[in-house]
Amino acid sequence: MKMHTKSIYSTLTVLLLSILMVSCKVTLITGYDSYIDETTMKMKRDFNGHYFRLVRTLHDTDPDNQRIDNFKDYYDEMEVDILMLQDRSKYLGKKATIVQQQVENLSQLLHQFQKLHERGLKDNSGDDKKDIQNAVNSSLNAITELQMALKTKGKSK
Repeated sequence: MKMHTKSIYSTLTVLLLSILMVSCKVTLITGYDSYIDETTMKMKRDFNGHYFRLVRTLHDTDPDNQRIDNFKDYYDEMEVDILMLQDRSKYLGKKATIVQQQVENLSQLLHQFQKLHERGLKDNSGDDKKDIQNAVNSSLNAITELQMALKTKGKSK
């Protein structure tokens, strides 16, 4: 009788563990996405190249060189990159809201920069517009830093 009871408990234990293992699905959503990471770095490179070309036009003798029409390719690519970041961050799940918010902040900042360019940037001697460049780079760096933290630690803090 003792042997039979022990066998039943062993069988029940194995059965319960099997049921628990099958029914409990653990999904880890870290918020890290290699595409977001790579696209953010590409956007930083593209923005800084665009910024340097634009600032150079402020110091030349032809005011038409600064016209936004001369930079449409950059702004078209920027729109595509923002759209792709927004789409990718949608699929990261609830734990990735901070990634989505940073992408939205970047989008707003880049669109403000574009509007500023459309209105025209004035060449003020001594003003290299570094504050604008620093703001955009800070936003891009924030996304990159978060992605690296999520990649290495699995969490944002």
